[in-house]
Amino acid sequence: MIPHADLESITDLAESDLAALRGQRLLITGGTGFVGTWLLAALHHADARMGLDLRATVLTRSPGAFAERQPVLAAWSELVDRKSTRLNSSHANISYA
Repeated sequence: MIPHADLESITDLAESDLAALRGQRLLITGGTGFVGTWLLAALHHADARMGLDLRATVLTRSPGAFAERQPVLAAWSELVDRKSTRLNSSHANISYA
């Protein structure tokens, strides 16, 4: 996991960019890999600290394994098995991919 001090620095440095995401729904592919997990952790921290009301939909090949490895991030995001070739109507309001 990313050290708390690093998450604070990321949020401080990107505060204005993160504020522009307020209330948005993000689609993240590869969100459970090394870089994706880092990205999710940074977004989760910023959401909690700044009250951004972000929602992340994460396309992954192994939702269960990620939930075991990163339970906090899994609970915060919506994990979608990439074998599902279609996103359903609940994903219609995705703002950024």
